[in-house]
Amino acid sequence: MSQVDRRTLQPRILFVGNQTSSFVSNDYKILTKHYPVTSHSFTQEGHPARHLPRFILDVFFSLNKSDIVFCWFANTESFLPIFFGKILKKKTVVVAGGYDCANEPSINYGNFAHPLKRLIAAFIFNHVNIVLAVSDFTKHEALSCTHPHEIKTVYNGVDVDKFSPGTDRKEDMILTVASVDKLNVDLKGLRTFAEASKDLVNFKIVIIGPTDEKWKQELMRINPTIQFIGQLPHDDLVPWFRRTKIYCQLSYRESFGLSLVEAMSCGCIPVTTNHGALPEVVGDCGLIVPFKDVNATATALTSAAQKTMENQACARQRAVSHFSLKTREENLIQVIRDLSR
Repeated sequence: MSQVDRRTLQPRILFVGNQTSSFVSNDYKILTKHYPVTSHSFTQEGHPARHLPRFILDVFFSLNKSDIVFCWFANTESFLPIFFGKILKKKTVVVAGGYDCANEPSINYGNFAHPLKRLIAAFIFNHVNIVLAVSDFTKHEALSCTHPHEIKTVYNGVDVDKFSPGTDRKEDMILTVASVDKLNVDLKGLRTFAEASKDLVNFKIVIIGPTDEKWKQELMRINPTIQFIGQLPHDDLVPWFRRTKIYCQLSYRESFGLSLVEAMSCGCIPVTTNHGALPEVVGDCGLIVPFKDVNATATALTSAAQKTMENQACARQRAVSHFSLKTREENLIQVIRDLSR
């Protein structure tokens, strides 16, 4: 359908979100396939305060030409479009992505762990027409802090055609994707990853992500065999997932686990913690261990190493059946249709 044809359709959507994140960009691409969409994000242009006046004017101008406001995250960027959208009687949607409805004061994490962010997030969740949570875990977190008019789980989507198994046999490799820094050494379970994998001498142990040299050396003191690949473009993860037999996500919390699902879609056997949405995503197609339990994690890795192609197929099938971009597209379009009635 041409751009001219789309401009004649209803509803018209104002999309608010930083599209440097693949999951936000995916939603923008989905919506633009079906509807005329205007996109705004002042965080993409530098310091927010410098561009705030222009952002407000752009939002007002766009709201007058829009029927639905679709925002990613209940944060300061979404506040004004939602606030003015309600005044102008527009239908409003916010995607609860995790941090925006989290309340983890012990690690200073989440909007609801900070007074001002709490007020902003609570206003958004309580006043939009519908909240779309990326997992049941995130949905329950939102409901523990707010009282939305309507909330439903719509899982994030992965391009299961691109993230697909390769034709070669899997290598004896254990992989995790995370930034190697002070926070993630514990929050993402990288220390546990290093300790639990050090006796698997026949496996390559790999971490992909931006790497701080100090914390790289800290992990190498635990397990000197770890290979640090550094940050890669998103598409370059595909060949790594195709080669890897075991994918680890040993986090304290995950609202969804996009890299986990991408790895599963490539046939990796998942080993995750029992925290956040990870058990919900893995289902019965992987191994689940307590957070920071090195012995249980080491046992799970040894067990995963003995799994067969049938187990790899299970992970792939779960990703395809539950977390494909096609499924997310169908769900998003149904949400827009329901709001347009």
